[in-house]
Amino acid sequence: MDLKDILAISGQPGLYKFIAQSSRGVIVESLTDGKRQNISPTARVSSMAEIAIYTDTEDKPLEKILQDMFRALDGKEAISHKASAAEITEFFGRMVSDYDQERVHNSDMKKVVSWYNILLAKGLIDLEEPKEEEEEASEDTLAEKKAEKKPTAEKKPVAKPVTTAAPKAATASKAAAPKMTRGKKG
Repeated sequence: MDLKDILAISGQPGLYKFIAQSSRGVIVESLTDGKRQNISPTARVSSMAEIAIYTDTEDKPLEKILQDMFRALDGKEAISHKASAAEITEFFGRMVSDYDQERVHNSDMKKVVSWYNILLAKGLIDLEEPKEEEEEASEDTLAEKKAEKKPTAEKKPVAKPVTTAAPKAATASKAAAPKMTRGKKG
């Protein structure tokens, strides 16, 4: 499940899919009715991949919570987000047993339940593990390749037979000349 292009917009119900960047903001498509609209650059927009829920130990990514809900409900729809506060709290407590009861409010629980049902209806919830580990591994691989290339690049100038006295003297005089000129002007 890749939630980086799924957006929650403050003050707007539901979820939106990122379509394109525009000169006046971002173009999004509603997951509920399929309508496209332009969102102002001043709007508070959050990518679903960046959202996490406070727990007693550490913040738990929303993607992991949605996958846990999917497993617990056997791929079925959750209760309605319009259920009573007590029902929402009880349901959410079963799904995320270690959530921080002081910092996670009923409105947050309702959003998660609503978002789960929207994503489930669109078939966007799956049980694949997040690709962060793969991305980190590929970043590590790129860093290793750069590190391997870097010493090779440093070896080339050393391997060339060059007299070292003349270039050093020329470099030193070039570096010293601008400093003296600046001192006279200032």
